[in-house]
Amino acid sequence: MTRRIAILGLILAPLLGAASPPIATYAMSSDSMRPNLEKGDLVGADMLEGMCGKTRPQPGDVVVYRPKDKAQPYLGRVVAGPGQTLRMRRGRLVIDGRTVPAARVAEAPNGSGAVVQETLGNGRSYFTLTSGEEALFDEIAPVRLGPQDWYILGDNRDDASDSRIWGPFENKDICAVATVILQAKDKKRVGAKP
Repeated sequence: MTRRIAILGLILAPLLGAASPPIATYAMSSDSMRPNLEKGDLVGADMLEGMCGKTRPQPGDVVVYRPKDKAQPYLGRVVAGPGQTLRMRRGRLVIDGRTVPAARVAEAPNGSGAVVQETLGNGRSYFTLTSGEEALFDEIAPVRLGPQDWYILGDNRDDASDSRIWGPFENKDICAVATVILQAKDKKRVGAKP
């Protein structure tokens, strides 16, 4: 179904005078991006499947990427890029020696933990979900990213497989930037940028 929608976009885009790339769709299959994306959400991305390596994301973007030895694409948020140094200290992101500002904005939906707004050095803000308890990956030693490396995290920090497990991802593993929520149970989120 996803491929048919993408192919339809390729056919219709020139007919409708669209100058932007066609939109491919990806379904969120886990809770790793809560609170911004929920399991079952349908997300539109700016490139077609198979275009990995041609995307140039910015820190703060939600990207479609392929972990090594995994056939299924994943969605995650780029928090640092080429040449940057990143670490986690007591659950807080530290990029290039500066702790990323984080403000607790609400209780977690299930009552255990908090929704936190992080703001990266480029001004991009987004919400994360944390249990509020010490978690396995709250402490990550400093990682210096190479010229083609990206550090990707799930927004649900205590329930995501991401760069903390697999390490940085090379540009060839980044397939698309998610641009819009196309379908969600909460209709107020439809049309929003993830």
